[in-house]
Amino acid sequence: MRIGIVFNAPGLNAGAAETDVLEQVQAVETALACGTNVVIRLPCTLDLNRLDESLTHARPDVVVNLVEALGGTDRLATLVPLLLEARGIRYTGVGASALLACVDKVAAKARLRQAGIVTPDWRSFGMEDGGLDGGHMILKARFEHASLGMDDSAVVCAASAEETDQAIGARQRRHHTPFYAERYIAGREFNLALLQCDEDADDGSGVQVLPVAEIDFSAFPPGKPQIVGHAAKWRTDSFEYGATPRSFDFAVEDKGLLRELRRTAVMVWQLFGLRGYARVDFRVDEEGAPYVLEVNANPCLAPDAGFIAALERADIDFPSAMRRVLRLAVVE
Repeated sequence: MRIGIVFNAPGLNAGAAETDVLEQVQAVETALACGTNVVIRLPCTLDLNRLDESLTHARPDVVVNLVEALGGTDRLATLVPLLLEARGIRYTGVGASALLACVDKVAAKARLRQAGIVTPDWRSFGMEDGGLDGGHMILKARFEHASLGMDDSAVVCAASAEETDQAIGARQRRHHTPFYAERYIAGREFNLALLQCDEDADDGSGVQVLPVAEIDFSAFPPGKPQIVGHAAKWRTDSFEYGATPRSFDFAVEDKGLLRELRRTAVMVWQLFGLRGYARVDFRVDEEGAPYVLEVNANPCLAPDAGFIAALERADIDFPSAMRRVLRLAVVE
């Protein structure tokens, strides 16, 4: 089988959030380069003509899509699955329409709420779209991943809608991309990784929910916002990086909560038409009520990523998971 790995080529002086894709490429290549498989690396940029020519020359039977961003924004990553679909090439991960629905976090939250899935109130700049006017909130990039701009200063309090808009506007000017405000949920944080089933799951969902992971904030000092920000993800020398380990061990009294998190994650998978693999992030408030924060299509496959940790906890080795994802690759 000829397997193409399409990935966004990091630019000059790229930071860890961009070069991380190279670790994913290496991991996938190692997992699949066996037997009669021929694995071909296909780096891409916004020059889609060049990618199109590379695909024509490589003639892959299937493509592993690892593109996270193009031209410096996640919004344009959708161009690659669109091209693959137009050329009739099978590829892994979610389709273009599902990816676009997940990339816009505000639109995704609106879709969740319309479906009756609980997500924190929110507000876009100047828009009363999600029921949030003021209060304790966190400022997030609307279209970008990797916790862009998320540090302790992103958690703020506003007394009114006007103050909220001022905070959003300042963040947008600082990072040159749209932001929104989301109600800050004090409590626990969970990540649920999902892997498509070869055959339909026992519950008819078609997806396997991997072991639930919780972020352990117990090392954080009092008053420090309990968030997995940019430093926790990318700055290996930071306090936050070392102080946000994930845990798969839970008390007996968490059994009902874990069941509800799994049930909701499957609902999200079906709502957005996800496939291949995904991750759903939750916060659970101090009363035990869960809220969906984000829907992550095609999450990171680097060896130190949460998705890989969940596979290991489920006793699924990475090559087996990738072979399953390849078998289920389609062209829309």
